[in-house]
Amino acid sequence: MTRRIFKVAVWMSCAVAWAQSGLVAPRAGFVLDAQGEVRPAMGIAGNFWLGAGVASGTAASFGALGGFVQDAGGVSVLDAGGRVVKRIAARGAMAFGFAPNGAPALVYFAAAHEIGRIAAPPMVRVRVEADLAALAEADAANAWAVVREDGGLSRVKIALATGAEVSREALVGVAEPVMILPDGTVVFERERNVVLRDTSGAERQIPVTFDATGFTSLGEGWIAAAGKDGTEFAIRTAAGREGAWQLPEEAR
Repeated sequence: MTRRIFKVAVWMSCAVAWAQSGLVAPRAGFVLDAQGEVRPAMGIAGNFWLGAGVASGTAASFGALGGFVQDAGGVSVLDAGGRVVKRIAARGAMAFGFAPNGAPALVYFAAAHEIGRIAAPPMVRVRVEADLAALAEADAANAWAVVREDGGLSRVKIALATGAEVSREALVGVAEPVMILPDGTVVFERERNVVLRDTSGAERQIPVTFDATGFTSLGEGWIAAAGKDGTEFAIRTAAGREGAWQLPEEAR
């Protein structure tokens, strides 16, 4: 209890200091808290606090220019300030992908095996003959995806116009939970290290103190990782600045 009170005091003092300075506190991104509220993660590495909720749902993922919030009736597309700009009615499991600039770009509707392209008015959906564990927009014509197969996981490039495979590579030693970045880098956990494996096979490892149960995009240069005990961590992925920090306990 004392430790928790100390943490809260640190976060509150940081928030007050920023407010008194007249400056706007930096924001790492948005997270889904234990009550299902999407809230901005404010502050700097090691001293985060959560701002007021901007939406509610059961799953959320954010890039630099906006994000997705899923609920029982579908998914809302939000802008960088947390305002809803598009609503998509849908049910069932989904995965979300971002463009290289951090804009919300793709939704994978698992039940239909279809990828929807957010930028197209109206949204264009294309069927893919695969079960996707994660996806991201590589460029205007292609998506990167992690595909589930009987033999394990593969990194696949998919043509967004047709749903056809452009390339495929088995991901040896990679297991779920997993996510993929717009440059094709695969993120997974191995022996309490968050591993980033790029398309050349080179790896960067970020030591962590938890076993990951899931990864989502948090914001520009940040991903969120959930621990088995319900704790949530912010992982900074920028080369040379990697690190992992626990988010406030209000986050799931």
